[in-house]
Amino acid sequence: MKKRIEHFAKTYFYFNKNEKLGIYLLLGLIVLTLCVKWSLTFLFPPKLFPLSMQTLMELDTLAAKTTHQNKFVYHTFDTVYKQRQFKKKFPNPGFVKYRHDTVYPVHKKKLEIIVELNNADSVSLVNLYRIGPILASKIISYRNKLGGFINLNQLTEIRGFDADILYDLQGKILIDETRSKKYNLNTVSLEELKQHPYFKNNLSQAIVNYRTQHGKYHSFSDLRKIKLVNDSILERIRPYTLIE
Repeated sequence: MKKRIEHFAKTYFYFNKNEKLGIYLLLGLIVLTLCVKWSLTFLFPPKLFPLSMQTLMELDTLAAKTTHQNKFVYHTFDTVYKQRQFKKKFPNPGFVKYRHDTVYPVHKKKLEIIVELNNADSVSLVNLYRIGPILASKIISYRNKLGGFINLNQLTEIRGFDADILYDLQGKILIDETRSKKYNLNTVSLEELKQHPYFKNNLSQAIVNYRTQHGKYHSFSDLRKIKLVNDSILERIRPYTLIE
């Protein structure tokens, strides 16, 4: 065991003459450097310059500001910690404790007006709550096909106009039925009648054919003689027809 230790020491800690000389020189340089540094400090001590009263006041002000900023930071960290604990305890609170400095979009409240649908333009319709340009265009287009509205429920026949929108518009829209167009069943052409949404091709053809076969209509009860016309259809188309 002893021989192994001696062999290890000779192998890793053996230095020749040149290596020993280099080590001695390095140690000497280190000692010399430390002595020179100590001597310079002793021979040339640092000079202290007296501070003026103005400089002292400026330093005091800077120290006060630094202390105030540190207090603010500590308070911020403390607030953040409390908020995090609050969120852990109440994940979805029913109120907002702090209002953050966030820019929220301003939604302009639409004008409180009453619009008559059979005479309204797109500008008037867009001013209504929940009516945008697209829906306003659909309302006007469907009104033109009908020849005018006769009741508010007809609005729900427009795609995108549901019962909720109609409910929100209660008291803000009205209909003047006198503005609606009426077709004289004794003179209207087949092509003209087919343009109306309530008169499908078969119904239009049946009405014209009956007139051709039996002569002029004398009353709305004559329409009930047509197989395609039941009570619900007659009730639906009657406001848009007249017999003269």
